[in-house]
Amino acid sequence: MSCTQHGFVRGRSTCTNLLEALNDWTLTVHNKKSVTVAYIDFSRAFDSVSQEKLLVRLYSYGGRGNVLQWMRKFFHGRSHQTRVGEALSTESSLLS
Repeated sequence: MSCTQHGFVRGRSTCTNLLEALNDWTLTVHNKKSVTVAYIDFSRAFDSVSQEKLLVRLYSYGGRGNVLQWMRKFFHGRSHQTRVGEALSTESSLLS
C-alpha cells in the first residue's frame, strides 16, 4: 500500500486526501509555481461502461496526450476477485 493512498485505509478518507492536496497546492503556489489539478470519479465508470468506449468518449471530449495515455494504462490488465470470509473467487478480467 502506498503512503499516499487515502481510500480504504483506516484513518484516511476523501477529506484527508483533500486536506493533504490543499496543503501541497498551497505550498506550491507559495513557492510561485503553477498547479494543475484533475479529479476524476471512476465510481460508476467501472461497473457500467466499456473501458474502450470510455476512452473513445474521453478522446472525443479532447482528452489527449499524457492524460489519455495514463487512462489507457490505468485500465490495461485490471482484474477482479471477490472474497467472502476465507473463500476467494477465481480472478476475472475487467472489461467495464
